[in-house]
Amino acid sequence: MTGFPTVLRSALTRLGLRRFSVVALVLGVFLGGTALAVAGTDKKSDEYGEMGPSPVPAAVAVNGATSFRVSSFNILGWDHTEKGGSKAKAGYADGAKRMRWAIQLLKSHQVDVVGLQEFQPQQYDKWVKKASAQYDIFPGYTDTVGFLRNSIAWRKDKFSLVSTSWIKLPYFHGDVLRMPVVLLQSLQTGQQIYFMNFQNPADVRGNAAKWRMIGQRFQIALVNQLKISNGLPVVWTGDMNARQQVFCRVTKQAAMVSASGGYRSETSCQPPRGMVVDWIFGSNVQFSNYVQERSKKVIRTTDHHLLVTDALVQPMQPVIPPPTVTPTVPTTPTTSVPTSPSTTSVVSP
Repeated sequence: MTGFPTVLRSALTRLGLRRFSVVALVLGVFLGGTALAVAGTDKKSDEYGEMGPSPVPAAVAVNGATSFRVSSFNILGWDHTEKGGSKAKAGYADGAKRMRWAIQLLKSHQVDVVGLQEFQPQQYDKWVKKASAQYDIFPGYTDTVGFLRNSIAWRKDKFSLVSTSWIKLPYFHGDVLRMPVVLLQSLQTGQQIYFMNFQNPADVRGNAAKWRMIGQRFQIALVNQLKISNGLPVVWTGDMNARQQVFCRVTKQAAMVSASGGYRSETSCQPPRGMVVDWIFGSNVQFSNYVQERSKKVIRTTDHHLLVTDALVQPMQPVIPPPTVTPTVPTTPTTSVPTSPSTTSVVSP
C-alpha cells in the first residue's frame, strides 16, 4: 500500500475503539493522551475518519528546492449575506461581489495554493468564470454541497495534480462532512506535496468543542499517517475555530510548525502573537513572510482574515514502496517559526 488505510480510527482497546491496522494502533497510542472515545457516542461516529482512495505519489525525480505561496481563506458563505436570508450579516455586499473581491485578493498576492472554506455553489459559479483559467480546484462542485465547501485550488502553471482523497469529519452537531486532501507536484522541480484543508465547527449553533476535538484528532492522525507512509511534506490550511489550544496540540502531536510562528518544546508551548482562528501548518516546510491581512477589501469580503505565507520545501523523494515495518512516530520539533516582526507580519483586525 502506498498511501494510508481507508479508515483513520484509533485502535486503543482501553478507549473502546475499533481496530483497523498496526500503523493506526501506533498513532492511537501516540494520541492517547487527548484521544476521545467516540465510538457509540453519536449515531454518525462510525463514519468519522473514513478516507477516500489513497493519494498515491508518483515515482518522479526532484530537482532542487521548491518555493510557493500558500493561503488559507474563509470567504464567508454565500448565504451569510443573501438578502432576506436567515443568516444574513449586515454591512456586506452580496456573494457575487464578495467572490470577485476574494479572487482579486488571491491574484494580487500571487497565491499558488489556497485552502478555501465556506465555499458554496453560487461562489463556485463565480470562481469558474473568474479564476478557472488560472487555477485548478478540488473537489469543486462534484456531488454534494458539503464536499464543495472546503476546496483546495492551485495555479496551473505551478502545480499539477497527482492524486486526490478526502476524510470524513464531524461538523455542526456531529454531522459528517468530507474534507479534501490533494497531492500536488511542482512543474518546476517535480517535488510532491500533500495539501489538506479543513473547517472545524464554531460555537454559533451551540457548544461545538466536542466536535472540534474529535475533528482535530483525526486530522492529526491523518498528518502522521501521510508522513510515515511515504515521507513527503504536508501543508494544512483551515478555519479551526480555535487558537492556543489547536496550536499547542497540532505542534506537539503532529510535529508541525505554524506559518504564524510560536515556540514548541517537549515541555512548553508558546503560541504566536495575534492569533486568529485560521491557520497554516506545515511538516518539512519552511515558512516566511507570513501575513494576516484585514485590509478594507478583506473586511468587505469576509468576516475572517486572509492568511498568506511563502513556503520552501527542500528536495524530498517519496518512499516507494512504503516502509514494510511500523515506523517510528516523528519527534516533536524544538522550535517553530520565530515570531519577530522581521519574519512575521500580522495586520490587526
